Amino acid sequence: MTNVAGAVPGLRGVVDSAVLLLVCAACADLETGSTFITALDSGPIAQPGVRYAVLATRDDTISTPAGPASFITEPGVKNLFVQDLDPRPVSHQAMPVIQR
Repeated sequence: MTNVAGAVPGLRGVVDSAVLLLVCAACADLETGSTFITALDSGPIAQPGVRYAVLATRDDTISTPAGPASFITEPGVKNLFVQDLDPRPVSHQAMPVIQR
């Protein structure tokens, strides 16, 4: 929606201030180039001495591209696809409730 709104002069501001805030408050923060993303990208995420695991699914249609949209390339972080552990298809929505 934001890509389409960005192509029409003046519409992007309406989408950001009205539709995104009413429908999905976090969506405006997650847009490429948002103040939130810019601040997040300005420094390291992982803290020294802490081990992290980031899981993604190759079947993701929400966070795209699958993997790079979620993975953190920093020391102490292990990035894994769920399919590295279990080859079954798993959607983005199903990740919190995966059962073996």
